[in-house]
Amino acid sequence: MMIEMFDKLGLGQWFRYLTGIIELGSAIMLLIPLITFAGAALLVCTMTGAVAAYLFKLGGSPVPPLALLTLSGVIAWGRFDGFQSSIFNPAPLEKPPVPAQSDETLEA
Repeated sequence: MMIEMFDKLGLGQWFRYLTGIIELGSAIMLLIPLITFAGAALLVCTMTGAVAAYLFKLGGSPVPPLALLTLSGVIAWGRFDGFQSSIFNPAPLEKPPVPAQSDETLEA
């Protein structure tokens, strides 16, 4: 089914592999809190292309990629503040606390 769909797009099977790699990489990025926004934004771009492909070239219902586009957009919207604060205002590195020495360890 996917082979015929990508043949209809006329971009070749390399584009099917590229799309799969982008989707898999984005899904992995969604699991890492520091880069969740980047993964969701990448999925938004990918799903926008999928919706456009359904509307202008493939025909059929664009509802599945539209639903994923909406979900990815909500995730990106919700995680933007965390991404912005972690990239543009990184937390300062803290030195580990030095354990306090008791009088007993000093006498020995």
